[in-house]
Amino acid sequence: MGLHFEGPFILEGKNSHSLQTNAVFPADRGFDKTPERCFMIICIPVDFNLLLALMKNFTWPRPSHCPRCRNPKLWGHGFVDACFDGIDVVVPLKRYRCCNCRCIIKLRPEGYFKRFQAPIETIRTSIDSMVSTGKTLCHISRQRQRHWLVALKKKAAAVYGLGADLKTAFEELIALDLIPVSRAI
Repeated sequence: MGLHFEGPFILEGKNSHSLQTNAVFPADRGFDKTPERCFMIICIPVDFNLLLALMKNFTWPRPSHCPRCRNPKLWGHGFVDACFDGIDVVVPLKRYRCCNCRCIIKLRPEGYFKRFQAPIETIRTSIDSMVSTGKTLCHISRQRQRHWLVALKKKAAAVYGLGADLKTAFEELIALDLIPVSRAI
């Protein structure tokens, strides 16, 4: 009795209805299930006005190697759209893919935390204002600024214990790379 493939199931025999548990699904083939796959963000100093003027025609600096496996061969992997505070259009950010370890590398303008739309200086000013005066900045929503402060308090309490000075904790956590700031290679 041979096995034959029918849809996503492996059947025993030609007319058998008993299914084996080791079914083959499309997601089980290829690189989709490899645990080594990673995503990295590299901050690059760019002229933001020039980036906005040229959009996808902007010449992003190509990394010399993969930051994960040091392989010098990187493939262009298209663009991904990102939103930034104060800009009404989505900004295309260049991506590369390492042909060796399959790591996806996204280039991002310097001065922003990973996954944040606001510049680091805006977040720093907001936290400084809330800690010093107890007031939020008027041009950014109160809830958003509160989110930044609560996240900083949790991180500072985890690293330094309760009662840590938040102004110095913010700078020290960035220096210790415990706040997710992207670093250029």
